[in-house]
Amino acid sequence: MDRVQRIVDGLYFSNPLIRAWELKQLWDLYTAAENILEDTLIDLVVELDGHRRAQDIADAIGVFTAAGLSHRIDLQRSQRGVVGDPRRTPHQYR
Repeated sequence: MDRVQRIVDGLYFSNPLIRAWELKQLWDLYTAAENILEDTLIDLVVELDGHRRAQDIADAIGVFTAAGLSHRIDLQRSQRGVVGDPRRTPHQYR
């Protein structure tokens, strides 16, 4: 949040409503990037399943247990779906 605030502080707009809108747009951009990264990571984890041990994959992505890895996959799939799900398409304006 501090990084976004610093970016907004560098803008030339003095109207607080414009600044708030710009801040929201930047926040949405960061959220979209985070979602795309998580989708890609989980897709890779699922693709590696069966080729590598679950605990090795969990260690590689910073999850402590294979059960935690399974929970992270389930959470991502319930919130964002599988490849091709329309929830994965970033939308700039809502």
